[in-house]
Amino acid sequence: MFSKATLWKRTYRLPLWLQKRTDWSFTSEGTRAVGQGQAEPLRTCAPGLGDRVTAERKTPIRIMRSTILGVLVLGLGLTGCDDPVSPDDSVEVNISETASGASVGSIRVEQTADGARFTPNLTGLTPGEHGFHVHVNPSCGMAGQDAGGHYDPQNTGRHEGPNGDGHLGDLPTLSVNSSGAATTPVVAPRVRVRDLDGRSLMIHAGGDNYSDTPAPLGGGGARVACGVVPNIGM
Repeated sequence: MFSKATLWKRTYRLPLWLQKRTDWSFTSEGTRAVGQGQAEPLRTCAPGLGDRVTAERKTPIRIMRSTILGVLVLGLGLTGCDDPVSPDDSVEVNISETASGASVGSIRVEQTADGARFTPNLTGLTPGEHGFHVHVNPSCGMAGQDAGGHYDPQNTGRHEGPNGDGHLGDLPTLSVNSSGAATTPVVAPRVRVRDLDGRSLMIHAGGDNYSDTPAPLGGGGARVACGVVPNIGM
């Protein structure tokens, strides 16, 4: 059973008629109570409340998930929001030269509050800035051409960089030092780790001006290194 402190802590009350019908109250505890004290996450968000709103059931009744979400919308006026991603969500992508297939290292992608963080551990690259993107297809064949174009789920047709409103796959450039190594992390604020499922990461020969002018796709040129993102399964 739940203590009064748990049941009443930061409780967001439904109208009385809804409480009687559903016997649910909504708290910011981070879990939904199920049966006798067991808990599970409830993936809903309350804009403006500053934290996740969750539901606690005070008596064991059977309500389908869709009904629960409907009560949330009616009782609290919530709008839809993305499912939360755990800070533990991450994936390691092995990177190889597109020409020879030789490994140049790997890039670890982790979810942060600021977006997806890409931490490279690469060697054997040309010093300088390199265009870096998420490409549509999970393939690096045909010297990287099988990867297809930049990931653009909204079909914007625009290359505007990590902070623009164009391709979602437009990432910050990778910096390679004079020894040919890249180890400096970059953060893509619009990207979530789960967006990478079924995609590939591409490193280009040249830099990226985050524009389609004077050259398309930032002017990065040839595809020099690529890696297929493993199945994330989120």
